[in-house]
Amino acid sequence: MSSDLSICIDPEKLSGSGEQLSGLVNLADLGRLADLITQQTGDVRYDLTFARNEKGNITVTGEIESKLTLICQRCLCNMTIPVHSDVNIGIVEGENELAELEQELDPYQAEKRKISVLKLIEDEILLGLPISPMHEKVDCPAAESLQEYKTVKKNPFSVLETLKREKT
Repeated sequence: MSSDLSICIDPEKLSGSGEQLSGLVNLADLGRLADLITQQTGDVRYDLTFARNEKGNITVTGEIESKLTLICQRCLCNMTIPVHSDVNIGIVEGENELAELEQELDPYQAEKRKISVLKLIEDEILLGLPISPMHEKVDCPAAESLQEYKTVKKNPFSVLETLKREKT
C-alpha cells in the first residue's frame, strides 16, 4: 500500500491487518533535513510493516534507505553518504505503555492514536546521521593540508631536560 504520507495514519488499524507501506519520499518533503543536507534532490526508499507482537504492542518494522549529500566537517566540501535504518519500533501513547514495551523495540510516541509516516521516516533518517560527517582521511581533499598545520606540542618538561644536561 502506498499513500499520501503527509497525513496522519492510525497505526492500530494498520497493525490489525498487517498492512505494509512502501515507496519513495522526495528529500525536499523532509523539512527538518533541509539545514543538514546540501542537495535536496533524490529520494528516500521506505518499506514499513505494521503488526502486533505477542504482548499486543503495535510494532513497525522495516527499512529506510537513502543517499544524502552533507558537508564534510574536515574540508567543508560536499560528500555523499548512504543512510540505512532498520526500523524496529513500538507505538506508545504515554509512559504507562512505555513500561509494557518490549526491550528490543524503540519507543515511538503516537499523538491521539495517530502518527505521521513522513515524520517517522524523517526521525529515523535524523537518528541515522553521523554527528560530525567527514570524508575518510584518504578521500578528504583537506587531509594533506591539515598534516602541514599539525602543531607539535612542546613538552613542558623539556626545560628540565636542558638543565639536567647542563649539570653533567
